[in-house]
Amino acid sequence: MTREYIERRVLAAIGGLLDDAGKPLPALTASFVDIGFDELDIIELVITLEDEFYIKIEDDELDLQDTVSDLVTLVCDAIRSSEERVPDDEDAL
Repeated sequence: MTREYIERRVLAAIGGLLDDAGKPLPALTASFVDIGFDELDIIELVITLEDEFYIKIEDDELDLQDTVSDLVTLVCDAIRSSEERVPDDEDAL
């Protein structure tokens, strides 16, 4: 899974939470404050991404001052970490 793919999925999830459906998607450098998100929006976004990518992002890893790019990095790191924890079939034997 590439970073570009993850960026597109994160931006799509953000777009799904924006109040104005016609509003353009934010830049990767935009903070969540810039986007108009509050704490509840961030929680909803994180839950959406956790469900989509089968990952866990800790509550204290993201706040309103962080950027979309920061979130993409968190998702990439969480995916990488979860892949490292999954045993190969041979390891399970």
